[in-house]
Amino acid sequence: MCLERLHSFAASYVSVPIALCLAALLAGAAPAENAIRIDSTRTKYALQDFSFEVSPETGAAGIRLEYSYPASWLQGDDSDRGPGPKIAMLPGLTYDAATHAIVYDDGAARTTCATEVDHTAVFWKTVHMKPTGKCSVSARVTRHAESNGWSTNRYDTLDAYFEVRHK
Repeated sequence: MCLERLHSFAASYVSVPIALCLAALLAGAAPAENAIRIDSTRTKYALQDFSFEVSPETGAAGIRLEYSYPASWLQGDDSDRGPGPKIAMLPGLTYDAATHAIVYDDGAARTTCATEVDHTAVFWKTVHMKPTGKCSVSARVTRHAESNGWSTNRYDTLDAYFEVRHK
């Protein structure tokens, strides 16, 4: 919803370069030291949203990442909508059927990331999870350089990070 408002504002009042800088700043917060990289994509996309998900068939827990293409908002061209939703699987992230919660266990601490809103909704083959705020996903641009001894190839990626807040 916040990104929709930003899009509306940017499309109405802000020039393309400024709007792209705003999107980069929103996505560019440096991850904490304990953050875990869970995905990587091209820098022309932005991480729009994430949610915790459970597969009703397998009971596996994952993080659904949704990307968008900010330039399409500003230019009115929706031919490139960004990569489709991705499910990131993370060791230590599991669904606890007894408590109806997604938990992350890093070996030192067990943190509840999301709780089930309505566990009677299995009829729809979906489990609705509500985040607790203790686990988050952020994105930032990472610069890379690869050298083959003759030349250096430089490129950037948009990396998504999972982080647990121990507070």
